[in-house]
Amino acid sequence: MIFSHKFGSKKIDVKKALLKTLNIKKVNQIVNKTGPSFLRHTTENENTLTLAVDAFKKIKFSNKAKNKINNIIFVTETPLYTFPGNAVIFSSILKLSQNLNLFDLNAGCTGFVDAIKISSRLKGETIIVCSESYSKYLKNFSRSISTIFSDCASIFIHQKNFKLIDYISGYEKNSHNCLIGYKNEINMNGSQVYSFVTSKVIPSLKKFIKKKNKYKINKIYIHQASKVVIETFKQKFSNYKFVFPSNLARVGNTNASTIPLMLEEDIKKRRLKKGDNIIICGFGVGLSFSIALIKI
Repeated sequence: MIFSHKFGSKKIDVKKALLKTLNIKKVNQIVNKTGPSFLRHTTENENTLTLAVDAFKKIKFSNKAKNKINNIIFVTETPLYTFPGNAVIFSSILKLSQNLNLFDLNAGCTGFVDAIKISSRLKGETIIVCSESYSKYLKNFSRSISTIFSDCASIFIHQKNFKLIDYISGYEKNSHNCLIGYKNEINMNGSQVYSFVTSKVIPSLKKFIKKKNKYKINKIYIHQASKVVIETFKQKFSNYKFVFPSNLARVGNTNASTIPLMLEEDIKKRRLKKGDNIIICGFGVGLSFSIALIKI
């Protein structure tokens, strides 16, 4: 497995931004509920494509390694253009093979898990790019959305040592307005998203785990939605002995990149080893969820 990432260059102090319109008591309440103290936004010259290219350039590839790449899946809801998608431009800039299978995936917080499901059915290795720049859609610093999301691109080279065992997916019909981007704006109904997590995602995850009880599961990597959501997962699974890694407080909600960023950190710090069984669980935009069991 090979990982890399790149954050937006602009550092945002959440408390300082909120203090422009709210008192310190209210600001502390919001930050304690959402989680991050600092966020990263793209500058005027940065976007989902430039972040992805910069992240990829951090990886030192030999020609032999490049030749093993057969596919690119570029996951983003905020592409540079309406069309074409980012994948063909990304591949052109980096002078990759012109015989690649290119996929552009318009997916939010489930995007990385969805890409793993697709990649597992393809021949050869796959570059999975997850890149998002929600800040481009935020005209003002709002307490509900601006306090959570960071701009980031992650690169994951999906090789055969990251084996998909099984997966489930689902969605809530007629729920798309609960978290929606249109006309260069993002609107989110936080209470409805939270309700979806508690009524649909967590019960589905529990059923999935029960069916896979023959596997010794070491860790569950959940989408880093907010501090409240993460604490809810931990509470609902308090009778289990699972570890729920988290990086929300340090980097914010990086959308589809939240899971690969946590995996990258655990791989580098040798917190994951050969033979480990893990679950990755993405949920959000749709409203939808994707859950997968992976063997390292």
